[in-house]
Amino acid sequence: MMTRAQRIWIGGAAILASVVVFLVPFAFIVLMAFKDKRESSLREFSLPSNGFHLWDNLVEVIQTRDFMLLTAFLTRPSSRSQASPCWWSSAPWSATWCSGAHPPGLRSSTSWCWPG
Repeated sequence: MMTRAQRIWIGGAAILASVVVFLVPFAFIVLMAFKDKRESSLREFSLPSNGFHLWDNLVEVIQTRDFMLLTAFLTRPSSRSQASPCWWSSAPWSATWCSGAHPPGLRSSTSWCWPG
């Protein structure tokens, strides 16, 4: 059995490890977004010295490659990428199994596809 003090130390260590693993990299990414290109290339964990350039960086990212980021978020998926009634529809054999045929050696009247 662990004592109460051991559980507190282990819990504190787990919280500290979670902060280091998840929050520090996220903070680094956000901090780099505030810097200009020259200063962010230094990869220093410090506040920007030439002012905050978050808006300029966001505009540049959105305008990159003919607004590809906006296009990806705003376009509807094609009918091919939408969910198929067959749960293994991406498999090469799905065209025959989902059309009502059964795999070799299986004699069953159950359908291999989910009802559409």
